Amino acid sequence: MSGDRRHSVAWAVEILRRQGMPPDEIRAVLVAGEPTLVHRFLELHEERLVERVGEQRRTIASVERLLSETIGQRHLPRGERRGYEGASLSKKASVSASFSAIPQASVTFPSRTWKTFTNR
Repeated sequence: MSGDRRHSVAWAVEILRRQGMPPDEIRAVLVAGEPTLVHRFLELHEERLVERVGEQRRTIASVERLLSETIGQRHLPRGERRGYEGASLSKKASVSASFSAIPQASVTFPSRTWKTFTNR
């Protein structure tokens, strides 16, 4: 394999790794003997990425609803604020401590578990 080809393959592997493609699938892409197989593996990975973006968009929409509601609560008398007084961030407070009153669900991505806030 020429140096340019080796560099190109290493670049492609790094890109796929950064996008969260499982190592076993990256190896399968590298040993695939036909361009149609390579295309199919990449197509399946792309479908997962699209699903992930959809999940992230839904999470952002939940955050927007929560923040809009919280901002709306600021205009109510203190006794009617439904417990959001502690939902503020400071330099020393952690996000999980600041938002401890918000319902959470865990979402597992290839390399980490992320907490998402839901409207339950």
